[in-house]
Order: sequence, then structure tokens, then C-alpha cells
Amino acid sequence: QLPAQYHDLLLPWFDGTIESGGVVGTITSSNQHDPYFEDYNSPSNYSNSLNAHRHGILPFIQDRASSLQQQLSQINTPALPRVFINEVVSANASVGPDDFGEFDDWIELYNAEPNPIDIGGWHITDNPSLPTQYRIPDGTIIPANGYLRIIADNQPEQQIGDTLHANFRISGDGETIALFNRIQDCTILIDYLPATPLTTNTSVGRFPDGSDNIQVFDCPTPDAPNDNNDLCSPLLPR
Repeated sequence: QLPAQYHDLLLPWFDGTIESGGVVGTITSSNQHDPYFEDYNSPSNYSNSLNAHRHGILPFIQDRASSLQQQLSQINTPALPRVFINEVVSANASVGPDDFGEFDDWIELYNAEPNPIDIGGWHITDNPSLPTQYRIPDGTIIPANGYLRIIADNQPEQQIGDTLHANFRISGDGETIALFNRIQDCTILIDYLPATPLTTNTSVGRFPDGSDNIQVFDCPTPDAPNDNNDLCSPLLPR
């Protein structure tokens, strides 16, 4: 059931007339076209000589949504792999250096599946409108229930071995990070982490790992389970 206030949101987009079947009427009149808008919550079908299937706007949207759900239920689509953007650091001063000893932004992926997953050919981005911003190299494997870190330093030339360096940095003011896969000719969103402003050496991520609960952590945990304890372990690289 759509909220009644949507009636007022829709109203400015109408110029006062409705056309159906070549017959023009006014929104505010009491003629046969009245149910399109004035009878916002009216039943979806009307019995009259002009049109036996005229809808008020609200029931029309509801009918179309129901029809779409039915059509989608008949499509056999493979289940998406449970790979999550698990933790992000965007103002790094001393947490988890890369192979060059540099403290850069990073993105941690978590594989919640009991088997390794090959994410080679997937893409990650700090701008969801550019879903193919950084292509993850072929043969990149995340272990079962394991982690993979991508250094977001805009230095792809530093990519050596298994250490990945994305071609973008992350703003400390907050940017949405999104993970995409290509299935046939379609770009599929696997996961995203909403934009969150961060202070130095803090992170945003999921707790527990792979859950829907997103929070800011005082103690980032690169390549390890997220911990919402504000007392950082001395064993962690800070």
C-alpha cells in the first residue's frame, strides 16, 4: 500500500487533462476520467461503456508491481555469490601498510561462501555510475570464508603478485563503494557500502562480517574479522 501523501507528490505533474482511448477529460471533473486521479485509491476496475479496465493511479501501480513480481518469479536466475564489501578505510595514516610500506585507502572483500570464489573480471568502483572503473585481474581468488584487500591508492602500477591496487582513491568525506560482476551481457551489482565520512584510522564495515549491519569501527581489522570493540589489539598493524 503506497502512502496517501504520494497523491500530493504526483499532482504537480498533471496538466489537468487525461486521455484514454482517444477521449480527453479533466482530472477534476466528475466524468468517466475522474478515477485516474481524483479516485486515487479507487478499485482497479470500472464497469462503464467506455473502458472496463480503467484504473486509479494507486491500484494501477499495485497491479503492475504484482504482475512484475509474477513475471520475475518465472525467470530462472542463478543465485548471486555471497561476496561482500566488508570494510573500507578512507583516511589511513597507519593501518595495514601495502607491499611498499605505504598507508593508503583500502577495501576489504569477504567471501561468505564455504568454497573459494574466483572474482577475476569483476569490477569495483567508488562511483556506482561508473561500474567498470577498476577491473579485478583474472584468476583473483577469495578463499572460503576469507578476505581480500584492494589498495585504493590510484597506483595500479604498484600491482605486484596478489596485491591489488585500484585506479582510484576514496574520499574521507565518504563515497559509495560498489562491487559488480558481468554475467553474459549484463552488469550485475553484487554488493555496495554506502558513503560514510571517516576520520583518520577509522573504518566503516559490516558487523558481523557479511551482515546487513553497517557501522563505523575505531579499530580497523585488515584481512581479519571485523571487531566492534573500541580497544584496539596491540597485535593489529596501526
